[in-house]
Amino acid sequence: ERQPARIERARAAARKVLRNLGGADAAMLVTMDGQATALTRFELDRAELLRAVDRVEASDTPANLHKALVAASNALGVGHPFSLRAVQD
Repeated sequence: ERQPARIERARAAARKVLRNLGGADAAMLVTMDGQATALTRFELDRAELLRAVDRVEASDTPANLHKALVAASNALGVGHPFSLRAVQD
């Protein structure tokens, strides 16, 4: 039996995270390879977030976690509590 590609496993994991968020929880989808790229703003609309997950493409560029964390922190601004969920391919 063919195993799903890594990117498909990562998309499935991201969908699970989004489906388990509370109704008032906003999420932002950011891809990371050598750069961090926001695919959405902070969003309450789960359907929009799930569509963004479907648009994620695999990359062979090594991930730069530091840049992704800095981008997430900058997007939040100072003093906003948050939790980080990372899904890798």
